[in-house]
Amino acid sequence: MERQKAIIILLVIVLAGTTVIAWWLWGRQEPLPDGLILTNGRIEGDHYTVAGKVSGRIVQLLAREGDSVKKGQILLTLDDVQIRARVDQARAAVNTVEAQVQAGRTELATLRKTVPLQIDNTRSGVIHAKAVMAAANVSKEQAARDAGRYRKLVKTHAVSRETSEHADLQLKVAREDFAMAQATLIQANKQLAEVELGWERI
Repeated sequence: MERQKAIIILLVIVLAGTTVIAWWLWGRQEPLPDGLILTNGRIEGDHYTVAGKVSGRIVQLLAREGDSVKKGQILLTLDDVQIRARVDQARAAVNTVEAQVQAGRTELATLRKTVPLQIDNTRSGVIHAKAVMAAANVSKEQAARDAGRYRKLVKTHAVSRETSEHADLQLKVAREDFAMAQATLIQANKQLAEVELGWERI
């Protein structure tokens, strides 16, 4: 029985010593900062599905399953060869359109300079055609008077029939010249109307 007492006392001493040592070690730990709690357990994280706006082959993976990530953090890098090719193609299309716009501006600037010149030149042509027609009209009227006089003079035998026929021929030529001058004036007016449409094309 004494032996049992000795074992119990020894156990009580060991237990008391272990408690004192544990208490002493616990007291030596640095206190946790305010707001933190030390505990055992398991924390479940929130699961999110991550999807990109474009598909592609992953070149570099910067985060693994279970890693903590922050908003805006880059998780992976995609192979962007196809996307760069599309961007280059789009840039080429933009450059083409810009070149077409520049060509259109150049053509517009040219038209703004040439249309007034064409209108002035065509108006000059109309004025010239009017002058030619007026001269042809004067020649026609003079040829008509001459032909009438020669017809009267033929009856009195003052001139030969040949001279009268020549005057009639000159009258016919003068009438044809006048008709041609009229047609030229009509054509010149049409050209002027067409050239004046140049402002609408601009």
